[in-house]
Amino acid sequence: MASGESDERFELRDCALRTVTAVDHEADTFTVDEIVPVGSDVQFYIRDPVTAAENLDEVLQDHAECTNPAGALLFACHKRGPQFFDEPNRDARIVSKALNSAPLLGCQCAGVIGGTQGSATVRCYSASATLLREPHSTGAGA
Repeated sequence: MASGESDERFELRDCALRTVTAVDHEADTFTVDEIVPVGSDVQFYIRDPVTAAENLDEVLQDHAECTNPAGALLFACHKRGPQFFDEPNRDARIVSKALNSAPLLGCQCAGVIGGTQGSATVRCYSASATLLREPHSTGAGA
């Protein structure tokens, strides 16, 4: 769900993803795992392995200028495991490759905290990474 009422189309990273927890076909209603504020724009996304992989690749390309990070922290939702991608450690392998095999530390979690429009939200089927860089030299001798 994206905040704000408008006719514009939102990108995936603009949205706080919520899980549909119940569907009542007779009443034509559904329930999500969080209260949706009145006036919120709602878009539906089907989370599938191909789109999830494309989203991660897109975000990594946005940060391609960081060619020599000191390392990275990766936290991936446990739902993005081998039952989703049909292979173990897919996110870790892809992030490590994108970071030129810099040290990578992380874990699988029951949801991931990620930023959406300046605020933090809990997301599922997501991965969050933090790049670590060497401190800039001030030129002062140590």
